[in-house]
Amino acid sequence: MKTKEKNEFVRITTLGIATALIGSMVGPGFSSGNELMQFFGNFGYIGVAGVLVCETLVAVTVIMAMRLAQKMDTPYFDKVVSPMGDGFFSKLLRLFSMIVTLGFMIACIPAMTAVGATVLEQQFGMNFQVAAIVYTCFVAVPVLFGTEGFTKSMSAFIPFVVIAGVVICLCVCMQPQAKAIDFQSLQVTNGLMKNWFLAALLYFSYNTTVGIAVVVPLGQKAKDNRKIIRGGILGAGALAAMICVCVIAIIRNYGNVYQAELPTLVMARKLHPAAGTVYAIMMVICIWAAACGCMYAVLSRAEEWKVQKKSIVNTNWFRVLVMSLVGLAGSHFGFSVIVSVLYPVIGYLGFVILLILFYNYMNVCLKKR
Repeated sequence: MKTKEKNEFVRITTLGIATALIGSMVGPGFSSGNELMQFFGNFGYIGVAGVLVCETLVAVTVIMAMRLAQKMDTPYFDKVVSPMGDGFFSKLLRLFSMIVTLGFMIACIPAMTAVGATVLEQQFGMNFQVAAIVYTCFVAVPVLFGTEGFTKSMSAFIPFVVIAGVVICLCVCMQPQAKAIDFQSLQVTNGLMKNWFLAALLYFSYNTTVGIAVVVPLGQKAKDNRKIIRGGILGAGALAAMICVCVIAIIRNYGNVYQAELPTLVMARKLHPAAGTVYAIMMVICIWAAACGCMYAVLSRAEEWKVQKKSIVNTNWFRVLVMSLVGLAGSHFGFSVIVSVLYPVIGYLGFVILLILFYNYMNVCLKKR
């Protein structure tokens, strides 16, 4: 981010780490319920066990990644997840992790812009083009202010998202089940996710691949290990609570929402029109937070790519502008393909990245004790 941040003290808090982690994982698929239904709800109540497995692994992994960034004194996630050294194999692994992670995050920004603009259009009657521009500006502004602007924005908005999402889904859970359903006859599963355990691992893998890219720059700047540990646990714990409540609500209303594009918004609207409006606002914030996280991580990695001194290409505002235009230009494409195809594929590729991360953690943090 801003070059001067490298030499300045940036205060990293437990809440800042937790909200940055949550913000990186509550994108359009999560907030709409589409992602949660495909990875957990489609398997019934056993999917709740998958949530707990997933978020336990998330907590452990992001703490390891931030500790590695701290030990290695680097904000670059591809260096954190690859073995140390400048050999050909290490460089190849770094290149692989960078391409997979950056490619996924760059591809997600246009999809998030499209979904954010669509929600503003459908719920608040805005023109799609105007909504896309407004949404893009909301994403760009916090990232322009670097690490501090990003973490403060997440700390201000994400608690509202957590509280609103959990309260609305709890209210849905307490409503009488609309009708008795033969769950197995309606159940829709993805061929890339054969069972609940594999689906949970894939959800963990692709979410954490993005999550570590967002929190690694924070890990380098964090001076207190306790804040890293507490931030990782708090973030993953809040995610687990949100996901469990939303998944249970989806399961209880499965017969009504299993074919819906935005199942949680459908449930909120059925609960009360006001709840639908609140949840629509929450969705916009969730999508905004995830887009900010993706852009922040990409731009943090771009800090090392210097074209020449005093070049406009090296400035933060120019890179934010380019990323914003990419998101705006691609906003006419939908996100359903990303949820059903790209997310699982990135999950499988992410297994390789996470295995390398575990190896590097043992090599750097455990052997030197």
